[in-house]
Amino acid sequence: MALRATKTTSRAGNRFFLSQRGFTLFELLAVVFLLAIVFTLATTTIGTRKSKLRSSAQDLTAELQALSAKAIQSGKIHRAVILADRRNYRLEIFVGLKKKPKEEDREAYAAWEQEQRDIDSLPVDQRMERTRLDRGAFKALREKALKDPVIFKTVATRKSLEASTSSDREPKDVNLLFHPSGEAEEALIVLDDGQEHYFTLKINPLSGVITALNGEVSEKEWKEEIEKR
Repeated sequence: MALRATKTTSRAGNRFFLSQRGFTLFELLAVVFLLAIVFTLATTTIGTRKSKLRSSAQDLTAELQALSAKAIQSGKIHRAVILADRRNYRLEIFVGLKKKPKEEDREAYAAWEQEQRDIDSLPVDQRMERTRLDRGAFKALREKALKDPVIFKTVATRKSLEASTSSDREPKDVNLLFHPSGEAEEALIVLDDGQEHYFTLKINPLSGVITALNGEVSEKEWKEEIEKR
């Protein structure tokens, strides 16, 4: 009887030992392998986003610099329009004054007349700030888009910065002008990949040269930089 009791106790002890023995080497290797896959996928995703961010910044810089060169070579004003959707932008050339619609097209003619009256009714100082661009038309050269998921986080010009009264502005199209003289619209552009990685582009107003920086320059920092000149 004592022998049987001993055997029973021994089997129970074996069962207890097997239930508490922990992971086998195979199980540990499987866990490590799965963790390695997850880490690789996460690293690849981050790397892909940063790559698209850098590529978008390089493409945009090249497009804007080429637009500035075309303005100088052609003797015509060019502009880049950053669209309100904050992902697309359009490159345009100034083609001259808007044609006066025919009177038969009453709706278009009325709109044209109203536009001219609005400009002419401005105070002298404001009207002096207006250029023939307000009465002219631009022709689209091509439209481009940043690489998904990259977006325009910030698009600010010196004029918009000075006129701003709130940091919570609704997105709208922003025009960046490039003149035949080589001058350009002073602007700050920040690209965002959605994972707190940024690229900043700054347009020099005197030369039209675009400087690209890895990281974010805030509107406040940019304004302070301008004020120090």
